[in-house]
Amino acid sequence: MTRKNGYRLIIEFLFMYILIPFNHMSESYLKNNMHNKGTIMKYSFSSHRGNFFKNVYTWRTPVYNVLPSSLPGTIHPDGETKNDGTKLVKLKKKDKKILKKYKNFLDILPKRSTEYGIIDALEKIKILAVHKFTESIDIYLSFNQKRSKMTKNDNIKTFITFPHNLKKKREKKIYVVTSRPLYHMASESGADVVGEDDLINKIKEKEIRLKKKNNNFLLCTNDVIHKLTRVGKEIGSKGLMPNEKAGTLVSEFLLAKHVKMFKFDNTYIFKLNKLNTLNINVGDVFMSNDEIRENICHLFDHLEYLEFFHFNFKNVKSVYLSSTMGFPFKIKKNFL
Repeated sequence: MTRKNGYRLIIEFLFMYILIPFNHMSESYLKNNMHNKGTIMKYSFSSHRGNFFKNVYTWRTPVYNVLPSSLPGTIHPDGETKNDGTKLVKLKKKDKKILKKYKNFLDILPKRSTEYGIIDALEKIKILAVHKFTESIDIYLSFNQKRSKMTKNDNIKTFITFPHNLKKKREKKIYVVTSRPLYHMASESGADVVGEDDLINKIKEKEIRLKKKNNNFLLCTNDVIHKLTRVGKEIGSKGLMPNEKAGTLVSEFLLAKHVKMFKFDNTYIFKLNKLNTLNINVGDVFMSNDEIRENICHLFDHLEYLEFFHFNFKNVKSVYLSSTMGFPFKIKKNFL
């Protein structure tokens, strides 16, 4: 017997005698279960020890609450699911509501180990979009940092204009901080609020509340960017600080063009986070499959030609498509 196994037996022996009273076992019970004719006490104690720790293990076995879509098996009417090689798994109330909502589409739900074609995935996503509002379709890209030439200090932030616009109404609000001679041009281009010191004071006094969503854009010209230092905390916390790479810090000659682009076109500002993942809206459920596919292809082409991002298909770890409140579908990498 090795020293390691000896320590293990001593610890189990101590645990047995400490926890036996809580398991409704007594000394008389142990004696009655021992053999009468010269049976070694070690055998009896080891058998009880094994049964006891087996029961403790079964008590502490975790019950995993997962959706039936991820467990291939049969679904019972009492809200339980049974899969191959596992016991019945009880569902939470939230999962039961989801199961009730998608009970007619159980065959369409995605499986973890299956990769789908982009058209097939889009068709299933549209079928599963059963909510009352118009759901958008998002793409989730995960990149391999080791294969790319990126570092942790790289600030990858840029904007993209998709060729096809969304069918649902997207309320945008454009704020422009510029000098007084450019007020009229910015307003005619489609800006909602135009100003200089007065607009900065309203933001500082919280008369104008900026939102984090990608429907609010703050544009600024180069000659007045230094004045935004007074409201840097309010703007920076919302992710709206004007940036040249994001297309929100422009010269006076490009101001009208960028205001129209952010106001009327399907333009988004996106960035790569610290986990090397990218999430961006590429369409909604009312758009055709070809339009959504062209938007996705345009996104990949845009990433490929970025100067500060060394992108290639070998660098992509996974691609997922999902609606706003739907299930994610894993997409094949060779879908283009």
